[in-house]
Amino acid sequence: MRARGDGCIYLVGGASAVIIGWRDSTTDVDLKLDPEPDGVFEAIAQVLAKVERGHRIDLLDAQAMAERGLVEPSKLMTFYETIRSDLLRYPAIDANTFRTQVEEFVRGV
Repeated sequence: MRARGDGCIYLVGGASAVIIGWRDSTTDVDLKLDPEPDGVFEAIAQVLAKVERGHRIDLLDAQAMAERGLVEPSKLMTFYETIRSDLLRYPAIDANTFRTQVEEFVRGV
């Protein structure tokens, strides 16, 4: 994907955790484009990907984001419902299992 025109690129996800200091390293670098190109999901919180993967470090990151007020856990189910119909494009993700993971995360924070 190519963004045309003026804008900013922000480091998010694991990279922001490294910058803030609650992690020493990250396995990937996620970017946020501002303005975002057409077609990019604007309402998806980064924490949903971490909850879906379910890895210990991802869940710790998600918890840290919630504790720091970087994500509102009460909105995660709304974000999940926003993307649910598009999950068909990702056959490795079971929508019902993912929903349960989000519900459990929200109850735990």
